[in-house]
Amino acid sequence: MPSTIENPFSHRYVVENDTNNFKAFLDRVGETRSNDREYDREYDREYDREYDREYDREYDREYDREYDREYDREYDREYDREYDREYDREYDQEYDQEYDQEYDQEYDQEYDQEYDQEYDQEYDQEYDQENDQEYDQEYDQEYDQALRFKKQR
Repeated sequence: MPSTIENPFSHRYVVENDTNNFKAFLDRVGETRSNDREYDREYDREYDREYDREYDREYDREYDREYDREYDREYDREYDREYDREYDREYDQEYDQEYDQEYDQEYDQEYDQEYDQEYDQEYDQEYDQENDQEYDQEYDQEYDQALRFKKQR
């Protein structure tokens, strides 16, 4: 406000009033700028926080997905390998035991049958030959004795 007011329409009043108004305007502008800066800082901080959060979330999601995929792949591969090894060992052992038992039984039965047949045939042939020879010898001896006995009579 002007310090002296003589005439509200005087040049001095207008200049002084304008100067004071301008100073007040500049103070208000400065205050507004200060408030604007504070508002802008707060807005920018909030915006940056939100943007950073969103960016970090997206980045972390992508990173975690990639990491989890790689980890899961490696874990699954290792687990599958170990499981397959154990399963294959157990299966192979069981299969081998079952197969060996079945094969041994079948082979033993076949071998026993073949052997028994061969042995029985050989034995029967040998026995028959021996028996025939013995019988023939005994028969021949008895026949010879009977002939001798007849001759002696």
